[in-house]
Amino acid sequence: MRSTLPDDETATSLGAVLMRAVAAMPAGARLNASIFPSPEGLRMTLVSPHPHLEEAHRAWVPAAVSSATYQTVATQDLIEIIVRDPSMEDGL
Repeated sequence: MRSTLPDDETATSLGAVLMRAVAAMPAGARLNASIFPSPEGLRMTLVSPHPHLEEAHRAWVPAAVSSATYQTVATQDLIEIIVRDPSMEDGL
């Protein structure tokens, strides 16, 4: 059975990115966060009005992260982090 749950180090890092994003939000600003399984493993997204996520994307990410991107689209910032599913690497 495949598991998309991150190890403790990865979970702590994802939590740090989320907490950094929350801390960057001014009162009344909206932050949308999601975390869900994907074909690559586990996907975390954060979306907020620009420029509030500029600093949050600089939080440390562990080796298990296969992709971490930050971009601004129109007036919104987007952080997308993909955590590899180790069972996919083992061919399970």
